[in-house]
Amino acid sequence: MRPKTIADLTASNVADGVQLSWSRPRAYADGSPMTDLGGFVVERADGADPHAAFQHVAQLEVTDRDRFRQIKSFRYLDRDTSVGTPYRYRVVSYTLDRYFSAPSNIASLERATVAEEKHAPLSATPR
Repeated sequence: MRPKTIADLTASNVADGVQLSWSRPRAYADGSPMTDLGGFVVERADGADPHAAFQHVAQLEVTDRDRFRQIKSFRYLDRDTSVGTPYRYRVVSYTLDRYFSAPSNIASLERATVAEEKHAPLSATPR
């Protein structure tokens, strides 16, 4: 059976690229509980054209199926981005038997420079 479609994909600019985040699908498309999540395919479309084709960016394997505490949310950092370029992302989940979900919601953003967090300089206090 196909996994339920991911509906909460988000994208944000970080210092090293674009950070994607989404929740673990816990059910099949028919609503029954899913226990055989195999992984995710991350896809990206570059540029301003809303009809640009999505390309495979990464495949992430899930290996926590037998753990008592499974990962509840996932992240992927796309480092292969250019400042000023708009991107659209989507994620497809799949089971161990290679049943693929429909593509997730699309998360769009334009890559921007993110300033590194600045800390106040440490100063020694004379005693």
